[in-house]
Parts: sequence; C-alpha cells; structure tokens
Amino acid sequence: MNQAVHINRIVILTTLTVGLGFVFMSLPLIKEAIPPNDFYGVSIEETRESREVWYAVNKVAGYGLALAGFCTFFLGMFSWKKAKVWSTKKLALVLFSSMLVFLVLTISISIQLALK
Repeated sequence: MNQAVHINRIVILTTLTVGLGFVFMSLPLIKEAIPPNDFYGVSIEETRESREVWYAVNKVAGYGLALAGFCTFFLGMFSWKKAKVWSTKKLALVLFSSMLVFLVLTISISIQLALK
C-alpha cells in the first residue's frame, strides 16, 4: 500500500471515530440527563428560560446529533473502499463537508424548534 492510501485510511478512521463520538454525545441529551447550562446542548436564551423547553429542544438535538453520527459513521464505512481510488483531498472534502452539513442541519432544526 502506498502512503496516500494510509493517509486516506487515517482520515476515514477519524471520521468513523467522530461519528461514534456524535452518537455517544447525543445519548445524555436524548435521556434528558443534562440540565440547562452554557456548555453542553442547545444553549440559547430561549432554551435557558424554561426547563421544559430546554429538555424538549435538546432531546430533538440529541436525536439529530445521533442521526448525524450514524450518517457520518456509515459514510466513513462506505469510503473505506474508496481509500485506494480517491485522492486524500477529495476524500477529506467529501467526509468533512458531509459531517459539517449534518451538524448544521441538526443545529438549525433545534434552534427553529426553540424559537417556536
């Protein structure tokens, strides 16, 4: 195997790890185990005003984060076969931009829910 394939596999393993990290980070939000705070969860003025709103919004955010994590993980799994074919730049662009899109969608849906 050449060096580019090794680098691509490192990028893919990083993506798989981040995807699983998203899933594990989502679990406390889904279980409503995180009280209102400024550091973990969707922490905007509207969510901090009411515990009910905080838990409702962050539960949705948790499910979104879990979905983003699973999508990121499975995209990484799919990309494993492409490690020998795609350039490192193309692979990193596809994986990290997809991850970013998943996160932005999760955050925007959660904030829209909070503002209703």
